Amino acid sequence: MNSNLKQLYVANRDAMNLQVFNISAVPAQLVQTESLAGCSPFSVAADTARIYLSVACDEGHYAANLMMVYTADESGVMIFVGLPLVFGDTHDGGHIWVSRRNGEIYIAATASNTLLVLNPETFR
Repeated sequence: MNSNLKQLYVANRDAMNLQVFNISAVPAQLVQTESLAGCSPFSVAADTARIYLSVACDEGHYAANLMMVYTADESGVMIFVGLPLVFGDTHDGGHIWVSRRNGEIYIAATASNTLLVLNPETFR
């Protein structure tokens, strides 16, 4: 969720898309559905300007090993150029969390039993 923009982001695994809801309205209104080009989302996290998705693009959509990044503004979301970023096999994990303190991106890579920590500017 991005409370500044009054948007809620929903990763729709079966439909392979990202949905953007306007939560300033009651009830919340769907304002955008962004196709993930045949990839299935596993986890979604947001900060004040970006949305991060772990996705699986393999046959069967079992291994979330890519991160897609979108920019967000009042009109909705747009893919961030230069990505997706390959971060390794998470099996059925790939949970993403963004630190409110420093913006670092944390990804649970469950298949390798590791926690990846990425800089939000370099994605390394």
